[in-house]
Amino acid sequence: MSPKQEMTRVEQHEFYARPENQEPQGPARRRRSRLTEMVPVRFAPETLQGIRDHAEADDRSVSAWIRRAVEHELDRRSRVDMSNNLSNEPRRTGTDDAGRGA
Repeated sequence: MSPKQEMTRVEQHEFYARPENQEPQGPARRRRSRLTEMVPVRFAPETLQGIRDHAEADDRSVSAWIRRAVEHELDRRSRVDMSNNLSNEPRRTGTDDAGRGA
């Protein structure tokens, strides 16, 4: 089986465990880390299991899946903010003492 075909994680592990499949292909590439700092986050067990399930289905690490989810949410909110700024209605910026919008 070649590495280009769909393999399960077990098949991938077995394939790359063989020394003949550990030879580098092409010139070495250095990657700079684009990440700046670690942020510890805790999740409820059922939330974490859902994250793990989706990460596995997307063939991503849990960290990569969470980063992508956060990036999608930030992008979504920036699009919503831009569309809200185009409306003529004033924006609410907080709540008053009674807990209602300002």
